[in-house]
Amino acid sequence: MSFAAGLEICGKHKDVIVVEFNDGSYFKDIKVTIRKEMIENYEQICNIKIGSSVAIDAFVRICREEPNFFLDVSNCVLIGNSNLDYPLKERAKLFLEDYRKVPHLRPRTNTFAAIFKIRSMLYNKINDFFFKRGFTYINIPTNSSLKKQGKTSYASNLAIQCFSMAFSNVYSFGPLSKNKIQENNDIAYDALVVESEMEFCNLEVDIFIAEELVKESICYILKECTEELEYLSQICNYSLIDRLTWICDTEFVKIDYSDFFKILYKNQELFEHKLKWGDSLEKEHIVYLTNSVYKKPTFILNSPRSSDSFYIKQNGDKTEKAFKLYIPDFGEMMEGSQREANTLVLKSQMENSRLNLKDYEWYLDARKYGSSEHSGLKLELENLLMYITGINNIQDVIPFPNRLNKILDD
Repeated sequence: MSFAAGLEICGKHKDVIVVEFNDGSYFKDIKVTIRKEMIENYEQICNIKIGSSVAIDAFVRICREEPNFFLDVSNCVLIGNSNLDYPLKERAKLFLEDYRKVPHLRPRTNTFAAIFKIRSMLYNKINDFFFKRGFTYINIPTNSSLKKQGKTSYASNLAIQCFSMAFSNVYSFGPLSKNKIQENNDIAYDALVVESEMEFCNLEVDIFIAEELVKESICYILKECTEELEYLSQICNYSLIDRLTWICDTEFVKIDYSDFFKILYKNQELFEHKLKWGDSLEKEHIVYLTNSVYKKPTFILNSPRSSDSFYIKQNGDKTEKAFKLYIPDFGEMMEGSQREANTLVLKSQMENSRLNLKDYEWYLDARKYGSSEHSGLKLELENLLMYITGINNIQDVIPFPNRLNKILDD
């Protein structure tokens, strides 16, 4: 067999060196023994630096003991030698924040190889989830007129609603520019956001799809990325496999906002932020909900109306047909809502939100010429990825994150 891979010498003897290889096709490294009598350039190989690229010819020798085979190297050719100042040569002494200084090199480490392999598998699984259910993929351009006006929070959602009128079930899955404050840094990044829209669908069905999406995606990663999860568990100091298995086997809780508010109100002494009905929930309230009250993933339904949600169907009691999903030891995972289908009501809600109706004539047309009950959801891939991998900082699950202040300075 022949292959090309990155190399690291992990042991030397008089006439033998033990080398670890990895070409990225499998998570675990392959150890091979190179003997002086087997190759002509043995001295050159002995001086290869960590991170160098080589091409190897080897014979596979089967054995009974683990790992059940050995590679007898018959030829080893240096393709690209590394320098002595390779930043990752002392990986045992580095922390996650150290790797953020070299985002172009960190995928070569086991930690980030595991994270980005799971990211790739998760992206493919989410697409597969919708494809198998008959959804049509719609690519929404990032330079739409609404996004230029700064309304990125719902521009793509409004656009795919128009396509749902033709295909019934549609989804988009693409980048959305965002920024998030973590560790006192304002991080700018392109989040991968999946948004779906379903005609002839109410909030109850929307929530059912949301729960299925989370569970099915996690179960898939459990099955396909076991080695990566086991490795990342060493960093988190707890079993990711146990936590994710629990999610897959647990029935999610569903509670109305008003009912949850009553629970919070009775226990106000526990919280720094005192709530009155209609307030947004703070982190401490979410932690109490998921970790102390229900101890399960929880949907909060029928939340108070928000000023920018003109397209969400109202309940008539100062609440709207919407949900947010909260996960224990994480927080908000995703959101969704039932949309308003009545054109007159939409106009009224736009006016109440002080929007320019001319900017939304196209959207009103889509509902004026035939409409139906419809709902949709939104999930940021990075949120689900952080939960799956146990990584707490958004910078560590994105290929090339940027600090916003650095971008502005440039």
